[in-house]
Amino acid sequence: MKFQIVAATFFITSTLTSGASWAESICYDVVESSTSTTNITSTLQTGQIKLKLVRAGTSDVVFNKTGTLVGVITGTLPDGRPILTHTAKFSEGFSYTTQGDVATPMGDPTQCSFAAIEFISHIARGTKLFDNLQPYFDETVYNGVVATGEISNCPDLNRNTFSLAGRLCKP
Repeated sequence: MKFQIVAATFFITSTLTSGASWAESICYDVVESSTSTTNITSTLQTGQIKLKLVRAGTSDVVFNKTGTLVGVITGTLPDGRPILTHTAKFSEGFSYTTQGDVATPMGDPTQCSFAAIEFISHIARGTKLFDNLQPYFDETVYNGVVATGEISNCPDLNRNTFSLAGRLCKP
């Protein structure tokens, strides 16, 4: 089976930004966050995202909502990994859309269910808190926002589940 059904979450393909340019940024850590989606077609996944953000270096919760999530496969890399966008919408007008996300299978993608990892590297559009918010990268600890989980296109379990962790900043 080709690796075409991919969990709707977040994640990677742009140039990494040095942590040095983020020195005066407002940053939020992604904690206790997850996604669960269903494969609607070979290029469309829909479901739910639970996203909790705390002010970096504190336990102050600045965002804690559950919303809808739509993932769309927009192309493939030469090695066959899919390129995606993800749109998350929450109550009170909070939303964002990622661009250039790439999913990488960590298990055997010929199976109907396998482990995968995704990295978010760019938020193309955001409203309210997500306006001008971008994944944070440095050379030691942070690699944007990472989603780790399982993709399943099995007849008895058509559900993709991921846990999210990382850091987002307003440069």
